[in-house]
Amino acid sequence: MALLSHQLAYYLGVWHGARVCESEGLGIDLFASLLPPQDPAAHLARRISEHDYDQPGATLEVWNAALDRILEQAQTNKINQEIPELISSLFRRAIALGHGHRDIATVIEVLRGSLGT
Repeated sequence: MALLSHQLAYYLGVWHGARVCESEGLGIDLFASLLPPQDPAAHLARRISEHDYDQPGATLEVWNAALDRILEQAQTNKINQEIPELISSLFRRAIALGHGHRDIATVIEVLRGSLGT
């Protein structure tokens, strides 16, 4: 659960970093190239760059179910939940708009405001 929490927080940084690049007129492909090639974050950044949200390894709904377990564990053990709640709010917004079957990379579209949010 700790490793999954780390990965999700890391992905939050990738989504934000992608928006930083876009706001500065830089390609997300450049951002991806700065990460170690085998790093899951590089894979996520490449998927964002290519708008490749279909054919996920795990759907956003699967990731969200895992995140629900993290939130349960935090609540049970009285751990601050602000970070997983933030990520969960992004997941829920994307899922509510019908993107639960897509790759986790689609969360960038919520941050872009391009999923109607």
